[in-house]
Amino acid sequence: MAEAAPTTAAQTTATPFRWDRLTVGATVAYCVMGLAINIGLVLGELRDELALSGALTALHGSTFGIGMFVTGLGGNALVGRFGRVRVLWGAALGVLIGLVVFTAGFAVTMTLPGAMISGFSAAVLVMLLPGLIADHHGPNRSVAFNAVNSYPILFSVLIAGVIGGVIGLGGSWRIAMLAVALCVVATFTAIMRPVVIPSATVDRNARPWTLLSHGPTQRAWRDLVLGILVEFPIAVWSTVYVKEVAGAGNGAAPVLGSLFGVAMFANRLMMPWSIRRFGDRLREISIAATGASAVVLWAVPTLPGKVAALGLTGFCAGSLYNASTDRLFAAAPSASPQMVGTLSCLASGVAVSTGPLALGVLADVVGLDVAILIVPVLACVALLVRRRDTERDSAAVQPA
Repeated sequence: MAEAAPTTAAQTTATPFRWDRLTVGATVAYCVMGLAINIGLVLGELRDELALSGALTALHGSTFGIGMFVTGLGGNALVGRFGRVRVLWGAALGVLIGLVVFTAGFAVTMTLPGAMISGFSAAVLVMLLPGLIADHHGPNRSVAFNAVNSYPILFSVLIAGVIGGVIGLGGSWRIAMLAVALCVVATFTAIMRPVVIPSATVDRNARPWTLLSHGPTQRAWRDLVLGILVEFPIAVWSTVYVKEVAGAGNGAAPVLGSLFGVAMFANRLMMPWSIRRFGDRLREISIAATGASAVVLWAVPTLPGKVAALGLTGFCAGSLYNASTDRLFAAAPSASPQMVGTLSCLASGVAVSTGPLALGVLADVVGLDVAILIVPVLACVALLVRRRDTERDSAAVQPA
């Protein structure tokens, strides 16, 4: 018997979405998570200060992905043991502690552990938030998830402006990053303290990867891994690329590199229209456009051209994570949101821990300017895998 195809948000009618205090708090929680991801903004400075190789530089940016992989394996048991509320607050505090260690470090023996603490804690937030949003918003899950994931990108632009401005004025990026982190965690605390957070339905003995025995869920999970592999390497390396390849100054590089995030935000604002226009093809169209834009990024020779191509690449990649994540939730409708969120975290961990690191290792071999071509290669792989799965599904439903 052929397996039933999952129903995605593109195939349903979204009900009205409403902002409330918990939703705003979840948005700020994603900003807390963004503190850890945005260490990529200062990796160019850190690379110069500590004379880091491309691989070691990328390893700082990949700690978030390694943390997500670990969290995907054990996060369900963690929530089952301590509860969603305690784990949420502990993760937010962990991001701050990790950044304190990272910004205080003047050797890899401190900066890398700090990045790991912060990245692992941010990974726990990634595991918790999709399930929390799904539990809170029910049938509005897709609309809410897109909204909550959109605005933290603007925070990335803000932190890029602050850090870039401080560096440009000759100040310390360490003090700037720590000050922003303190403000964001304090804001999260002020918003979420009065909120009653819904508890998660968790079977501590359940293993999220057992969901992968279901064919549609397995394929949707693989689609999520490949989508993030296409999206994330440039997101981590954008500032270093603009500085080292395009020739931007130290202060300008974080600001210009943040155009990737600005363009992603613009795309996500358009996602309701994009879903109506392209339906379930949105993810594949985004992958093809992202790969093509990365080729343009490699090909154009000038700083303005590369910055424009970087923005184009970010815009094309803006739909990838949300469209891929929604496909995973739709493919496992009988599983709890917490279980699917943990499985999503495992997918993110596989992709985020390998994609930027692979680009960094390749940069050590052939140079960062050529290494960026790993993105269109990954895009081609993702499209070929999806085409193969579609052909197999079509063959499975043909009459004997």
